[in-house]
Amino acid sequence: MGKIKSKVGQFMARLSETNDDTNNERVKAIYDTAEVTHKRTIENTEMKIRNLKIKRDALLDFKSNGNVKSYEDFGAVNFVKQDTDLSFEIDTEERVLKILKERYSELFN
Repeated sequence: MGKIKSKVGQFMARLSETNDDTNNERVKAIYDTAEVTHKRTIENTEMKIRNLKIKRDALLDFKSNGNVKSYEDFGAVNFVKQDTDLSFEIDTEERVLKILKERYSELFN
């Protein structure tokens, strides 16, 4: 299966060596589907991080109907919990994104 040399990542190398009876078109289709799915997962994770950051930043909007919220309306405990939860989720997703990008590079480049 040495015909496919344009793609040199680990994924193609393994796919090519373990599927000697598979024709090149099928190998290419499997490769392309895996690569596109991986790219979409990266993009979805990036979008999720962006949305979480927007949601966390919205916690800092202290105005209600153009007026600053009163002390009684603020809810410090709820603010801290939401901020902490969102920050933790952002951190987790950023770690996932780092791993996804590293693996993409290893598998498809």
